[in-house]
Amino acid sequence: MLLAATAVSSCSKGDFEVALDGAPSNDRSIVITGSATDSQSGEAIENISISFMAYPYDDESAEPLFSEEVYTNSEGIFTIHAQGSHQKLLCIIIAQDKQGIYESQTKQVIVTWEGTSFDRYNNIFVVNDCAFNLQKVK
Repeated sequence: MLLAATAVSSCSKGDFEVALDGAPSNDRSIVITGSATDSQSGEAIENISISFMAYPYDDESAEPLFSEEVYTNSEGIFTIHAQGSHQKLLCIIIAQDKQGIYESQTKQVIVTWEGTSFDRYNNIFVVNDCAFNLQKVK
């Protein structure tokens, strides 16, 4: 648990690359936690759809290898649990208000399976604080 707590990356600053340490296992997974807030008031937004799609890194036009969809809770928090892969991945995360009050926002995470954000003992790639600050539609 302590290793997972120290293996933290933030996606609140937009697109970025995370290097991960590879471990010889077939059961890799990705856990991404974050929030959705109103960009003007800073208040949490409930029921924002968070879509996650993982693509082969070198082929954005391919069909996603896997995908997940979750919703923010009453505190604006979401958690994505997705299966992993042994290849380098381009992961797209989209926050969308299906009621149309807020504009959508997209972030990218590149998973290379090397570095400190990969807990090789538990085979989990962790991204914390993936923050979406959504603007209202004008």
